[in-house]
Amino acid sequence: MAKKIVLIIIFFALFLAGLSYGIQQWIILPSFYQLERELAIKDLNRVLDAIEQETNHLTNVTNTFSSWIDTYKFAEDGNQSYIKNNFGMTVMQITQIHLFQIYDRAGKKIKEEIFDPLYLKNITLSLFDRQLLPRHDNFFQAQPEDLLQGIVLSEYGPLMLSALPILKDDGSGPVNGTLIMGRFISQDIIRRLSKQTKISFFVEPVEKNKIHSPPASNQEKDKELITTNKHVLIAHGLLRDIFNQPALKIHANIPRDITMHGIDASTLTSMTILLSLLLLGTTLLTLFCVYNTKIKKVNQEIKKEVDYRTFQLRLAKDDAEQAKDEAELSREQAIKANRARGDFLANMSHEIRTPMNAILGMSYLCQRTELSAKQARYINNIHHTASSLLGLLNSILDFSKIDAGKMELEITDFTLDDCLSYLDRLTFESVREKDVPLIFDVQAKLPFMLKGDLLRLGQVALNLVQNSLKFTERGAIYVTVKLVEQTQQQVSLIITVEDTGIGMSEESAEHIFDEFIQADPSTTRQYGGTGLGLSISRQLILLMGGKISLSSELGKGTQITVELSFEKSNHSNREVCDALAGKQIIIIASDNKLALAITHTLASYGANIERFNTFTSALTHISNGNILLINEHFRAQDIRDFLSLLRQKNLRTTNILLSNQAELPEALAQEKLAILSKAVHLSSFCLAADIGMIAQQLKTEQALHRNKIVSLEDNLRGKRILLAEDNAMNRQIIVELLSDVGINVILAENGLQAIELLSEHKVDAILMDIQMPVMDGIEATKQIRRQTQWQAIPIIALTASAMRGDKEKGLAIGMSDYLTKPVFSDKLYQSLIRWCGEFPTQAKMSAAAPPKVPGSFDGTNTDILPATHQTAPEPVTAAPAEFSRQILDIEAGLKVCAGKQHLLNSLWQQFSDKHGDSIQRLKNLLENGDIKQACALLHNLKGIAGNIGALTLARQVADLYRQLTLSPGDMDKNQLENMAKQLQQVLEAINKQLQEKPPLP
Repeated sequence: MAKKIVLIIIFFALFLAGLSYGIQQWIILPSFYQLERELAIKDLNRVLDAIEQETNHLTNVTNTFSSWIDTYKFAEDGNQSYIKNNFGMTVMQITQIHLFQIYDRAGKKIKEEIFDPLYLKNITLSLFDRQLLPRHDNFFQAQPEDLLQGIVLSEYGPLMLSALPILKDDGSGPVNGTLIMGRFISQDIIRRLSKQTKISFFVEPVEKNKIHSPPASNQEKDKELITTNKHVLIAHGLLRDIFNQPALKIHANIPRDITMHGIDASTLTSMTILLSLLLLGTTLLTLFCVYNTKIKKVNQEIKKEVDYRTFQLRLAKDDAEQAKDEAELSREQAIKANRARGDFLANMSHEIRTPMNAILGMSYLCQRTELSAKQARYINNIHHTASSLLGLLNSILDFSKIDAGKMELEITDFTLDDCLSYLDRLTFESVREKDVPLIFDVQAKLPFMLKGDLLRLGQVALNLVQNSLKFTERGAIYVTVKLVEQTQQQVSLIITVEDTGIGMSEESAEHIFDEFIQADPSTTRQYGGTGLGLSISRQLILLMGGKISLSSELGKGTQITVELSFEKSNHSNREVCDALAGKQIIIIASDNKLALAITHTLASYGANIERFNTFTSALTHISNGNILLINEHFRAQDIRDFLSLLRQKNLRTTNILLSNQAELPEALAQEKLAILSKAVHLSSFCLAADIGMIAQQLKTEQALHRNKIVSLEDNLRGKRILLAEDNAMNRQIIVELLSDVGINVILAENGLQAIELLSEHKVDAILMDIQMPVMDGIEATKQIRRQTQWQAIPIIALTASAMRGDKEKGLAIGMSDYLTKPVFSDKLYQSLIRWCGEFPTQAKMSAAAPPKVPGSFDGTNTDILPATHQTAPEPVTAAPAEFSRQILDIEAGLKVCAGKQHLLNSLWQQFSDKHGDSIQRLKNLLENGDIKQACALLHNLKGIAGNIGALTLARQVADLYRQLTLSPGDMDKNQLENMAKQLQQVLEAINKQLQEKPPLP
């Protein structure tokens, strides 16, 4: 025991010594060292700030000289008398100016004085040995707001420099030249600053070959602290020149008073702690001896505890085996749930793509009719929006990608203008309705295409702008694009969306990117939305490797900043980027911020821009060939007078009105004015001004589209196609698409009817829907391929399913091609040309007996439908006074039918024939407990009612369908009766309409 106590004492003494040393070195002194370094950095910063103040003082002096009217007049005519007193040697010595140079507005040197402050003699500096400043030179100051200041190195030592534009004494322009003034950093200045900052320092030029820091300025790397001894700390700092290159190295000697005090404090603290621990150790040793006898007793208790824990371990092992069995069961349940999710996605794909097919098909058909410019813009926006939605749907419904928990990017080549054009097109109507202009401010010239996911970028930009539009009632929304960094392979852009809307508090902004979160719960009620938009945008930005941030002030607006990097494409964009090179554009607008944004955007494409606030100030600068952009805020009479004055002066200009509206106001309708959205970008401007490759390309595309239609008719006219499709709306759309190019159609509602019709008619190809009642497309294809005489007939699948593997399954059973709904006309025609051209035509039109044309396309009539060309919109007949739009909205029905009355009449007839007894059939199904068939009947009725204009009925059916699927036992009988009354009123209204305007034969 005695030996143990001695060993404990020795160990404890060593421990105390080590503890004392550790407290000093790792606890006390590091804090003093850190404080010393922080204060040293502050002292160094004071020196740097003092030198910067000297540079600012020089800039103030330069500003005084550059804004004197005498300097302005001298730069204008070179008369020495204007500056004889102002720029004399005495004034230069008083102001400590050692260099000044005056250049006229063309960059030609017209006055110069450089002298050595030490010997007071004139000298020559190679850095300023130039007679002409190019406009691109850093020293050339062309704009009133331009400024250049900093440090440069010369053979006579470091020199503080300031360059400012020469303006009038009231600060107005135009700029009449550039004034450059300099002051050598002499020893007198160093001594004065040392006395001022109370820090001893000196400076020396930096040797270029000894600089290892990066050329870009980095405040941390530009500062260095070196410990020479325990009394002095040397602080080094870098001053960079106007070219952002290291120029001067500052050496500051900092006394280490804090460290010396720290050493004294740590010694005293260590001694105090040692004494305390020594007392504590003595006490503990005494207690150790007392309690040593108790340890043996405790050992016995521990043994008992160990035995008890062993028993618990055995029980835990049994529990682990049971948990393993439960985990296996959970895994099996997860697999079943995953499979159920896949089935759900497949069904949702079909349900979503079916109405998408109608939207895209009808909008395409409507685009091919005679439309006004306003109607064409509406239809184009519908078609582009639906196409964008379809693109997102294709990625979301890809099961393997969703199962992996990620969405893949589709990398393509695109231009910045592609994204801006997409954004302008899809927000135009919202901007017009709210009269809150969307303005693009592009401050990046990119003579190359970018590589990235244009769909996702457009989705994010559209989401941010629509969000700003929703919460902005007045002011404007600015989308600013800046080029941050450019390398050989990549470019980095900052895209900012700034609005003048309601803004939000700092607390709300912290959670704005969370799912289902809005700044204020009342926001959803007032403005709508789910709170998912910014969350989805943030996820897409992160997926693209970017960053997104938000700053907002309640009541003033919000600014969202997106930082993204894109790879450079190998494809040049030079022709597009220089589309406006040399064009003279004049902007006349009182809104300076709008004018500046448009200036940035158009100047990035090589245009020369001038801005004026009034017509009077602009008039003297206008010449032939100029393009004038006139803001709509001027009075119409003033605009007419201005245009009339241009005609009187025989000035031939292209005149464009900047407006949020789609058409010219009535007061300007007679003027030769183009109209342009304030969201000015390259393609919209070129189209409005009818210049450049973009405008020509659009005209070429329109001509190619017309030629393409003629070519399609030549290749497909007279072909006979069997269409198997159970959805009446989809049948109607596909028949219209086929008829437009001269194809004759045979209709079937299911696979069994298709086989029967195939026995009666020879066809060139079969369009086969996959999901149909009675017999689906898969089984029908199998039976057709078993027959030798039909094996050569192309079978093209039509399906709303977008799940991976569906196409492979279809091709494996003998289908020739696979089209996913919505069916696009181009893909449909391409597939028919491909497959009908590879096989000999089986169908031959009988010249003696032309086929009969049925009156409706409900699939029950099996006659051949010949091609028709009724593409022009028909007159819309107003609804009779006997019923209201609450019963049958004819305008809504005509919108679905692309303005074709004969299509709407046909759909009415189908609805009347098919759903005249739907209520009775529904009641019978409910009485028999057949909920599944009842839901199917309501689902079909809901879709057709919405298509024919029975909107109120469609809502009532949807409510009943939702109640029946959620809680069949709680169905409200009054709701069923109300729906029955509404259906009867719809049927009566349809019969009256058909009697007045029967279906066209």
